[in-house]
Amino acid sequence: MEATTEKVWHQLPPVILPSPVFAVTAGRDGIWAGGAGGVAWFPTTGNGSQTSETWQSRISGLPLSSVTTLTYIDSDNLLLAGGVEGIARSRDGGRSWQLANLEDGVAAVIAFAVSPHFAEDQTAIAATLANGVLRTDDGGRTWKNVAFGLESFEVTALLWDSGSSILAATSDGLYRSPNTGRAWRRMHEEEGLGIDAMAYLPDGTILATLEEGGLLRSEDGGKSWFTDDNALQDTHTISLLVTPDKALLLGTVEQGLLRSTDDGISWQPVYNNIVLTLAAGNSAVYAGTTSGVSVSYDDGLTWHELPYPPVHDLRHLFIFDGRPLLTGSYTGITRYTPDGTWQVLQNVEQPLTGTAIAPDGSLWLSSPEGLVRSTDGGQTQQSVIQGQAGQVAHMTFREEGTGWRGWAGSADGTRLLRSDDSGMTWRPLRAPFGILPLAALQATADKLFAATYDPRQYRITIWFSHDDGKTWERGAEAETKWPIVATCKRPALVTTGDVMLLQRTSGQWSKITVGSDSGAIRRVVSAQYNGKTVLLVLTTTGIQRTEDEGATWQHDDTGLPLEQIIDIAATDTTLYILLAGGHVWQREL
Repeated sequence: MEATTEKVWHQLPPVILPSPVFAVTAGRDGIWAGGAGGVAWFPTTGNGSQTSETWQSRISGLPLSSVTTLTYIDSDNLLLAGGVEGIARSRDGGRSWQLANLEDGVAAVIAFAVSPHFAEDQTAIAATLANGVLRTDDGGRTWKNVAFGLESFEVTALLWDSGSSILAATSDGLYRSPNTGRAWRRMHEEEGLGIDAMAYLPDGTILATLEEGGLLRSEDGGKSWFTDDNALQDTHTISLLVTPDKALLLGTVEQGLLRSTDDGISWQPVYNNIVLTLAAGNSAVYAGTTSGVSVSYDDGLTWHELPYPPVHDLRHLFIFDGRPLLTGSYTGITRYTPDGTWQVLQNVEQPLTGTAIAPDGSLWLSSPEGLVRSTDGGQTQQSVIQGQAGQVAHMTFREEGTGWRGWAGSADGTRLLRSDDSGMTWRPLRAPFGILPLAALQATADKLFAATYDPRQYRITIWFSHDDGKTWERGAEAETKWPIVATCKRPALVTTGDVMLLQRTSGQWSKITVGSDSGAIRRVVSAQYNGKTVLLVLTTTGIQRTEDEGATWQHDDTGLPLEQIIDIAATDTTLYILLAGGHVWQREL
């Protein structure tokens, strides 16, 4: 096989975007920010001063697509991250991550509370949106459900006192556990309570923010509560922090960040920005906002913005009109223009659930608002299917004559669509997958195939249709904890874990192992280069290349920061790499 190591990588300008920061935590030598694109780290000194102007992505091996909560435990140099897929832990500042074992397998985690004696008892708890409270006593490796006494499993906030008592806010009230989370008793009942944060005042009073305005206050350790809406009527609150100098900071929607030095009796605006989360450490106070991270060195009186952290969720790389196009669920679409700059499309509905480029060059986008088509690169869009009926995650096409056929499927596997007229009209097909989530959908020259993934049994199932989706046959199955299924049209292939099922030119399907140390497969692209079909496979350990239908493989990632690769794409002459933080590199194929 022709060697490729001498080919030189060229870096395009990075994509620098404001992005919401859902979580901030401070550590020994820096801060971590969490958002829709993962985790980033910013170095600081012991007094909170900046030591750099650059954030560093901390997503190598991070098994969470989006990070909603972070906490750093100084005594153990332990970083915990929570998200929709569960909990991840890191012992090296986020340079590498391990997925924690959860009793239910998967749970959407939105908050942590850590034992004040963590160094001795290794205990912490986590709030989830549907699984109640989780508890660990082995430093975050395993988490068990501790929902005894909870009547609502939607937990929105946690607060741990200096001993063994914990408070949990749920959708139907406030609960208290006297025994480090093992059992709970409701102390305040109120449907649709809507609490995002809680904090202890210096005198032991507890404050809890109310989403619809005002505060709840308890002066007896959470046993009884009363509403305190002094100066906060009709003010939607988001975040709450007691600073090291005992001031109160309150993030609101209408008034920005407020500060109080009299335990919340009166408030003064100090920062005109929506603050989603607050944290203190290293002699500074940090605010995660709708656009990034800000810092205060005077106990919250004045603020300045840090450089934008790379926590936007640009994850997918396409080649559109011969140039890179990046997409993310909440970042939308960013495309590389002929003048060498990045352009963010402003009229894309979010969250973006599906993106595809049809054979005629039209751009197809899907969101909860429905399925739309654009013939001018996304500048204008035409609605094709409105609402949930048009919300899909997977789209695939087959050229036929001067037009094309298309198929689309929803992420939950319950809806399939088909178009026989180049996307002008779509009609539903019977979905045979039951309750199994759809992991992939791919049309080839002679068939249609799909893949489902069962997260509870860790099982991938391949499905085939020989009549354009009217009927389906259940095919091969494989057990794997890797939920990503990669596909390709030419040659036809589908992957499960670190294995590839490939249709050779003879028509026969073969089971192929990608290299000797490939890891799990994330993406496969093909190109016609120098008269040969080249397959490039992005895995968890790098990029592998074959030009002989998988008979031999070689690494094709010399000079790349492997831990930062997010996605790959190719034309018949050029290979493109998307790195963490919106960096795109290109090189001759």
